[in-house]
Amino acid sequence: MTDPLDKARRFVAELKRRRVIRVAVVYVVAAFVVLQAADILFPALRLPEWTLSFLAALAILGFPVAVALAWAFDLTTEGVVKTPGREGRDDGALEGGDDSPAARVLVPRRAVWFVLGILVALSGAWFGATRLADETADVTVDEEAAPGLAVLPFRTTGEGLETWGEGMVDLLSRNLDGVGGLRAIDSRTILARWRESVGGDETDLATALEVARRARARWALLGTAVEVGPRVRVTADLHNVASGRRVEGVMAEGPADSLLHLVDRLSVDVARALLARQNPDLTGIRISSITTPSPAALRAFMEGEAQYRRSQFEAALEAYQRAVDLDPGFALAHFRIASALNWASLPGELDARAKAYGNRDRLPAREALMIEAEYLARRGALPSGIALLREGVRRYPDDPEIWYQLGDAYLHWGPQLKLTPSDAQRALERAVELDPDFVPYHIHLVDLALIEGDSAKAAERLETERRLAGKETLQLRAHQLQFDYLYGSEDDRVRVVEALEDADVVLLSRLRRPWTHDGEKAGEALRLARLACEETRERGDMTSGVVYDCLYIQLASGRIDQAREWISSRVQSPDAIPFGPATLANLVMRQTGLYLHAPSEAEVTVPTLREEHVGVVQPDLVMSALLALDQGRVAVTDSTLVILERQADSAAAAQDTLDARLIHGLVEGIRGYRALSRQREDEALEHLTVSERLLAGSVGPEGAFWTQVVWPLAEIQARRGNEREAIQLYRSLWWSLYSSPAFLRRIDFHDRLGEEARADSLRRHFLHLWADGDSDHPFIQQVRRGLPPG
Repeated sequence: MTDPLDKARRFVAELKRRRVIRVAVVYVVAAFVVLQAADILFPALRLPEWTLSFLAALAILGFPVAVALAWAFDLTTEGVVKTPGREGRDDGALEGGDDSPAARVLVPRRAVWFVLGILVALSGAWFGATRLADETADVTVDEEAAPGLAVLPFRTTGEGLETWGEGMVDLLSRNLDGVGGLRAIDSRTILARWRESVGGDETDLATALEVARRARARWALLGTAVEVGPRVRVTADLHNVASGRRVEGVMAEGPADSLLHLVDRLSVDVARALLARQNPDLTGIRISSITTPSPAALRAFMEGEAQYRRSQFEAALEAYQRAVDLDPGFALAHFRIASALNWASLPGELDARAKAYGNRDRLPAREALMIEAEYLARRGALPSGIALLREGVRRYPDDPEIWYQLGDAYLHWGPQLKLTPSDAQRALERAVELDPDFVPYHIHLVDLALIEGDSAKAAERLETERRLAGKETLQLRAHQLQFDYLYGSEDDRVRVVEALEDADVVLLSRLRRPWTHDGEKAGEALRLARLACEETRERGDMTSGVVYDCLYIQLASGRIDQAREWISSRVQSPDAIPFGPATLANLVMRQTGLYLHAPSEAEVTVPTLREEHVGVVQPDLVMSALLALDQGRVAVTDSTLVILERQADSAAAAQDTLDARLIHGLVEGIRGYRALSRQREDEALEHLTVSERLLAGSVGPEGAFWTQVVWPLAEIQARRGNEREAIQLYRSLWWSLYSSPAFLRRIDFHDRLGEEARADSLRRHFLHLWADGDSDHPFIQQVRRGLPPG
């Protein structure tokens, strides 16, 4: 019978021979070192507390695995082999083990390899468990519910701060609820779960996150409020509940009596951090540029953004207005108000842009550049604004908002910049590529398809606009009516005409813009615009802008008698801008030969100059100065120049450089006309060139005066044989009262240059535009004579 002591001795010897004891010692030492390092590093890395316990458990479970592997296998120079049994060794080996040089080298290697293998396995298991927790943590959350945030009680240190621990839960939850679609877990729910799990104020991170997990939150906010002398420092850490990781830290510090203000600042910083993580593509404007200190203003702004993104501009306006009521210096909210007003064809756009411009110093450089560029372009400094936007897309090539603004400027002012619709399309398509779901970016792409006369492309883009908007919008309704009238059946056209009777004034304003440039459909687009004008006139909504648009449509259609009737019967609303479209139209028709007869004296009356004209530029006054020259009444023109020069001096003294620039442009234009009346063409060219540069891109009356400057400039270039320059100038007049005469001038110059195909294409286009025009007008006869037979 074998002696038990001898069995024990042999077993110990076998352990030594198989290096099990050595592996076990190395494993324990290595595991101890790793756990000590983890105890130091894991908190510094903001890893959840349970990860250390998990690693320790894996280390314990790995010990028997390491021992078993050491018993069964040897690491030799020939690789890993099964350890031979005792019968494969002599007694010396059993007593003392293998003392060969190879064994002495391989034993430590074997121990090291076993330990490293176990540690790799532990690390892989830990990361796998963490990833699994990340992937499965939200399974229990209602899929229909918005992402939840749990604000947990803060730790407080300092006299008088005791009550703020739980108070922070209510204040921050209220501030953050609803921002960017976020759902703050009700404070009563959080405090109930907290008292069940914690009881007091102090707890560890793992327990705190378990409270948030039980409340079905995706994010948890933990923080401290510490009294530092007469000041209070409030800090907060945002954690991902699934992984336990800290994803953001924010801090606010100030006087002890301003704690509520500090909470608001903290709320805004937390909201911005959450918005950037929840939906970084929520808006073309970066979250970091939202600089309001008011959480309520931030909430209202984000509500507006959600509406603006879907082209619900009137609903967006209400939200943005609440934002600026809460924070009058909220530059981005003013900027969006201006854009929404423009889209909705409502007044007040320039005032909102001025407020955004005045508060731009609160913004980062990118947004400040964007707001300044828009302000300059809309106020008449188009070259400066465009230069800033071009610089913006060079510096920030991945910013969709700047690309959109550049495309929008190219679309509206392209002719003045000697650009084509394709230039606008490239910029707008880049904006859509960067943010494909932002509906306003798609609106002008539909307009461009209508301009091209591409029905397939227009239908495709219209469907994209409809899908992204989710419901009917003003722009979508206008596009659909335009598309149905141009490319639909006869029944579709009848329905469009019937729809005009119920259309509101804003929709009618959209339909008065005949975007289509395609020759075959251009005349039909003008016909729809005329129907919208007639419906507007029946309602008595005849502001100066409406009168100008409708006069353009009548003249562009060749309906000269109807244009004269509009001039004589126009109705001005009491609040209309005192712009004289009738005076301007009369002047255009006299200059270009559109009149078939001499106008009556009543149609060309020059208003009497009064002292009150000195305070503000009166467009009637400026236009009439040109008309007075046409009638040979130079003294009236000279008196107007004196008034304008006094206004320019006043603007310069007030350091209003933009107003001074515009008035200077008006003065130079009138001086150019005056030089022409004296047959001083070189002097006129000099003055008119300066005027055109200063007024390019102007909106309102100054923009209409710009066309008055371009026409004589083009005529001078034509007389001097500068064909290409003249063609470019005539092309820039496509959306003006000069559009039809400018069309004829272009035909003449293409004929002179030997470009017969281009000239014939423009002739056919012109006849489509004048399809409903005065058939006996000399312009139509001239164009028909120029067409080749057949």
